[in-house]
Amino acid sequence: MSKLKSYKIHSSIIEWIKNFLSDRKQRVRVDGEFSCSANVLSGIPHDSILGPLLFIVFVNDLANSCEYKLKLYVFADDAKLYCHSKDVLRFR
Repeated sequence: MSKLKSYKIHSSIIEWIKNFLSDRKQRVRVDGEFSCSANVLSGIPHDSILGPLLFIVFVNDLANSCEYKLKLYVFADDAKLYCHSKDVLRFR
């Protein structure tokens, strides 16, 4: 939520997103039988339109917050951050 605030998103929209992501439950069905419900502690509902948007907000400044010159590759819902080992040694 703090990143959304840093982008100057209106507080009512931030509150809506917070409510959308809060107090969610999940359960599993195996052979027609359901497990007990459990709280969902992280993540965004599958196929949610908010998923890609919130992912971009979350990783947008990732490379800027790293100590070394790192490369960041982002695709869909995945991010890879890396550097060559000789670059890390050079910065020490």
